[in-house]
Amino acid sequence: MPAAGTSPDRRTAAPDVPPPDAPLALAEVSRHGLRVTATDPAAERAGVGAGMPLADARALCPALTVAPADPEGDADALGRLALWCG
Repeated sequence: MPAAGTSPDRRTAAPDVPPPDAPLALAEVSRHGLRVTATDPAAERAGVGAGMPLADARALCPALTVAPADPEGDADALGRLALWCG
């Protein structure tokens, strides 16, 4: 089960939206280079996981579509959800 606010959303992740069955990951810069922060089920089936270096993810899954992670946007969405829940 994906963590709330961290699952890639195909509608907003990239301007050229890949087919629904194409693997998708979000990535951000870390101290050790680009790292995967979230994946969809297709990427997980290909062996890609959160925390993995992006270069390793692309080696495992050459068809991987990558979009930038948005931790601030995720935090904002979770905050709005918490307010809605009361």
